[in-house]
Amino acid sequence: MKIRHSSIARLASKVVFLRYIFFEMKNLSVFLAINSIALIACGDGIAQVQGTWEIGRNGYVPPSAFRTGVTERGTGELYVCGYGKAVGKLVPSHGTCYLPYGGKEHSQPTYSVLIGSNYKWIPLTGGIPRNIVIGAPQQDGGENVYICRVGGSRLGKFVPSHDVCYYPYGGKEWASRSMQVLVRD
Repeated sequence: MKIRHSSIARLASKVVFLRYIFFEMKNLSVFLAINSIALIACGDGIAQVQGTWEIGRNGYVPPSAFRTGVTERGTGELYVCGYGKAVGKLVPSHGTCYLPYGGKEHSQPTYSVLIGSNYKWIPLTGGIPRNIVIGAPQQDGGENVYICRVGGSRLGKFVPSHDVCYYPYGGKEWASRSMQVLVRD
């Protein structure tokens, strides 16, 4: 049986879309594990990976969450979180996910958390690397948003057409061309 790349991409986008439907539910009484692991073959031949996410709120961190470091001041742990089209940092001791969007840092008490341990950070040195982890899938004809970090502790979203990592810090959305991106190991 021959499977077309476009069929795989459509199926993977539907799996990911379910993540956002569950995510938008109000008054979550349980934390749902949405396993959306899929390898997506793109038109340019680059393999992209959909991570595994679990819904959380008010600082909840799943036991198998991907811990990516500590805050700049060393006062709390950091995890990758997401909401809608944005990816940011979860600081459990603050009880919220901080997201960069529209020039500002936004606080979101309900979020999804990246889980698993088979990821690694690599410097972005031109082009999209193989096995890059998608933080938010294409929507409305847009492009995928990937997970990035600046300086080891500033987590955010990499938007390829902008060629920057947007990250939240101090109430603002910042941008940096020097970054690392998350790939599946």
